[in-house]
Amino acid sequence: MPPSPVSLISFFLGLWLIRAGTSVKFDLRRFSSRLSQDVNQKARSRRLRYEFIKRAGARRYKDG
Repeated sequence: MPPSPVSLISFFLGLWLIRAGTSVKFDLRRFSSRLSQDVNQKARSRRLRYEFIKRAGARRYKDG
């Protein structure tokens, strides 16, 4: 007995939904990792700037 068209449609719809869900999840994961990389980059540059200012201040204190 061949499968009914309704069951075929629901089967393919289920496959499509699973595929769409995984792609959305993947996009979200990629977006969140890019966001965290951006935040880490900002923090790193801020830390480097702080170190540079601290070093320059110490040098100025020693020189003066």
